[in-house]
Formats: sequence, structure tokens, C-alpha cells
Amino acid sequence: MRPNKILLIHICCLSFLIIFIGCGLTSNLSQNDQGFHFIMKYGIDARNILNTFEGTYTKDMIVDSSITIKLQLTQPELTSISYEMEDIKIFEYPEKFSPRESDGPPSNIQSFAEPHSTYYFKIRIGEKVKELFWDDRNESVAMKAIKLRSLIRRIQTMIEGKEDYRKLPHSKGVYL
Repeated sequence: MRPNKILLIHICCLSFLIIFIGCGLTSNLSQNDQGFHFIMKYGIDARNILNTFEGTYTKDMIVDSSITIKLQLTQPELTSISYEMEDIKIFEYPEKFSPRESDGPPSNIQSFAEPHSTYYFKIRIGEKVKELFWDDRNESVAMKAIKLRSLIRRIQTMIEGKEDYRKLPHSKGVYL
């Protein structure tokens, strides 16, 4: 009778494991084998471009022509980004993100920054694709804007920490 109990326990454990994996209780965003890739464009007129589909980065040189290099994020970096995207619920952002200046009551006073950053994301997870555009003219302090800006800065820090990025020449000129 004892061997039957052990066999029953093994069958129950195996069934639980199959159900656990089959239900997809792991994060969809963290599944790079499911095809997690993204394009992030940022800066003035979104001219700096990280493309994880192609493993490239394009730097806006302002006065000179843009420079494109091979640049890849590591698997841990991609996983970290995917978790943060999931945390801020990036797939729930509208395609054209236009947050109010703050989460507080509406104001009759509007402020605008020039030059200002523009952002574009194209995110693919398996067959699911999300595009997001944000013209950050009002420098919103609404929570969704703060969270998205934090993600963008984190990705920029990863890019700027790469040896190949640091070898690029400095941009000439400034935007006014």
C-alpha cells in the first residue's frame, strides 16, 4: 500500500506542475523565448532609436548625420525592462499618450517646454504588439507619465552604459 501512496503523490505533483505551466502563470512580458522585443525612439523628434528586433542603436548627431551601430541588451536587461513594462501596465496606455499636467484638478494654466522630448515604443510579445507615442510637451507630473519617463530613463542608462555607445562621437550642436 505504501508504493501506491508514493505513486499517487508523484501523479498529483506532476499534474500540479503541468497545470501551473499550462496556465501561463509566469509573466508574458518576461518570456523572451515568446518574442519580447521593442523599439524605443526618444529625444527631440524621437531621433535616438534602440531597436532590439535588429540589435541596433541610432544616435542623433543633431548637425551631422545620425550614426547606427550594433548594440544589444543582455538577457537580464531585457527581463528587467519587461518586468518594469508589466509593472507600469504599458499595454494599458493609449496608443497616443497625452497626460494632463498632473493627476490633480484641471487647471486653466498650461505650460509647455521647448524643445521637448518625444517618445515612441513598439513592443512585441509573441503575437501581441503595442505601439505608443508620447509628445512630452507639457512635462506632465501625472503618475502614468512619471512611471513611463522612469522606464525610458532606465533604458537610456542601460544604453549609455554600453561600451559601443561610449565609443560614439559626441553630438555637435544643440536644439533650440
